Amino acid sequence: MINFFAKSVAATYVWKRYKKIIISTAALFLGYFLINAIHHDFLEYQKLSGSGQQLLFSYILKWLALGAITALYYYINIHNRIKNAKEPLTKSSKQQANSAKNNKAENQTENSPDPFADIRKKETLRSRADIEMDKRK
Repeated sequence: MINFFAKSVAATYVWKRYKKIIISTAALFLGYFLINAIHHDFLEYQKLSGSGQQLLFSYILKWLALGAITALYYYINIHNRIKNAKEPLTKSSKQQANSAKNNKAENQTENSPDPFADIRKKETLRSRADIEMDKRK
């Protein structure tokens, strides 16, 4: 029972997350299959009819169709993903993000002492490397 439940949860997670990619990939492969099947049937028809006048045109059309559905696939999956990632945050989401940061910072200052207070009080900050460089001069 638990094994079935785990498989169902995993399948549901994968489906919800990758639904668009799964469907578009299946459609791409189906399109490849249909284009090649139609082209094969046309080649058989040309072979049986004895004329090979339109073979060049059929191959050009086949490769254009394959290129078109491949370009459509990449446009749907890649271009839209890049476009969605580059969209700027809206004002409300920016305000929510800023308010969340401010609330977090206020909670930290109220609940715990500032660990960097001593560093802020120093006039100059010197590291071990600075001290060693001064000794070697």
